[in-house]
Amino acid sequence: MVRLSALFLPLLAACNEYRVNDTAGDAPQGVPNILVNPLELDFGSIAQGSEVTRSVRISNLGSADLRVDAVAIDGSSAFFVSDPDGTLEVDPGGSVIQEVTWTPLDEIDEGTMQIRSNDPDTPEVDVALTGHGLFGELTLTPDPLSFEELSIGCAVTSSVELRNDGLGPITIDAVSVTGTGFLLGATPVWPVTLVPGGTSLVEVTFEPLVEDDAVSGTFAADSTDRRGRRTSAVEGIAVAPAHVVEEFQQANGSQIDLMFFVDSSCSMSDDAENLASNFDLFLDELLAGGVDYSVMAVTNQDGCHNAEIITPDTVDPETVFGDAIQGTGGTYSESGLVVTTLALSQTGAGQCNDGFMRVGVPVVTVMVSDEPDQSVGTWLDNVIAMQSYAPDVVVNGVIGQIGNSCGATNGSGYHEAIAATGGVDLDICDADWGTYVSQILGTADLLSSFVLDSIPNPDTLKVTVDGDAAVGWSYDEATNAVEFDAAMLPAEGATIEVEYDEAVTCP
Repeated sequence: MVRLSALFLPLLAACNEYRVNDTAGDAPQGVPNILVNPLELDFGSIAQGSEVTRSVRISNLGSADLRVDAVAIDGSSAFFVSDPDGTLEVDPGGSVIQEVTWTPLDEIDEGTMQIRSNDPDTPEVDVALTGHGLFGELTLTPDPLSFEELSIGCAVTSSVELRNDGLGPITIDAVSVTGTGFLLGATPVWPVTLVPGGTSLVEVTFEPLVEDDAVSGTFAADSTDRRGRRTSAVEGIAVAPAHVVEEFQQANGSQIDLMFFVDSSCSMSDDAENLASNFDLFLDELLAGGVDYSVMAVTNQDGCHNAEIITPDTVDPETVFGDAIQGTGGTYSESGLVVTTLALSQTGAGQCNDGFMRVGVPVVTVMVSDEPDQSVGTWLDNVIAMQSYAPDVVVNGVIGQIGNSCGATNGSGYHEAIAATGGVDLDICDADWGTYVSQILGTADLLSSFVLDSIPNPDTLKVTVDGDAAVGWSYDEATNAVEFDAAMLPAEGATIEVEYDEAVTCP
């Protein structure tokens, strides 16, 4: 065996050297070998609308050219590459950079970048892609935006808060409101960008135009909120003003409400007695004319009448009146105008002078004093206050005059009030009450003013007299009364009807 081996060794050696079947000319030129680094890309966290670009290196560790035929994205469309179908050539030992860009579409975007090449062992390499999006979320507060009951003709404004409750900024492009009577008020200049937690206020005005039990609409905000348009409800109630019809009766010449204020200071005792002893003259004239009368005397600071209110049914009226004018005065003993104002203010149902002042009956007052008026406020303040209760009130006076010789002092304040209301200004030093009675009672006349119970919308006022449209009247805002011109007074006993919508009281 050894010999045989020795015999054949030369033959074998000759064969290896010459290689009769040498195929070296057909040997392969080499193969590409792809290496991608890194195989995972984390894009971090960015806000909606932003973008981030990351890159991988594609290297050729092989001995032949590496051809990258395609770079594709699988999964979220938030990732993209430029020219995904383009071809890349990488020389042996060389490398190229492949970029991929991400724009957030969701809180977590995940995908794969697939790299396809001519590497025979690894024809596809996958790179994992991850990104965390920061999105704004728009919240509208309140929802609903509710307005309280509001009268037609009024307007009230409230605010809607636009708040970003998300993790990224949000841009508000525009807002709008629908629904009858709802209007946008003050708004920012759009667009406005809110950082997380940021807020913006938008005013919404409710101005109802027609009566409706319930009015509704929608407030809407267009923004970059990926959920789309955000809305909240708006609602309110529109009410029409109350419609009022009031009826008044013109004086018929046979009624009078007569009030006496008597100064209760010590210097007035003789004058009070004189008035008491002549009260029968008033009664005689009233009875002779068939007048239905209501008479009271006031002396005290509280404005409440003394004794009782005297009417045609009163027993022994002279004695009742004599007792009444001897009452105490208190703080306002020489303040006839303010006491009279207080007395007229307390003629309502259940008040101390209930029953004195009657609807459609002229109110005549008589101030009896030997001193100037010492009321709180000016004479004009008190006259205006009196007229708020009895628009046609007449102030008469039996008072001190300039140059009196009986110890009386000029009755300033009273003089002006008497002149302003068309009363008679009589001298307290003259004891002839017989001549005064007719003059005082003669100041009772047809009513020219009719005070309304509610404040009207002047544009809606309609006035009729005995069913016919009235002429020669106007509305006096200061007294809240319908006033007739002197030449156009409704006739005795006429029925005056005033129709109107109440003025609205807006918030």
